[in-house]
Amino acid sequence: MPELINESAELKKTYEPVSSVKGTGLVNTVYIITVTQNFTCFSNSRRFACYAGGAVWRSVGDR
Repeated sequence: MPELINESAELKKTYEPVSSVKGTGLVNTVYIITVTQNFTCFSNSRRFACYAGGAVWRSVGDR
């Protein structure tokens, strides 16, 4: 898998910052890049954070 990442400048550019997150190794990084189609599935970072469970949306009843 690392060979494929190194062959593609686009994947390498994405792989490096994602894999630098503590606790994110090769398997998790490749999974995230694959599932998100190299982050092209989301229009902005907030949508990805919601998908990953890292952002909480308040509903009207929570106020």
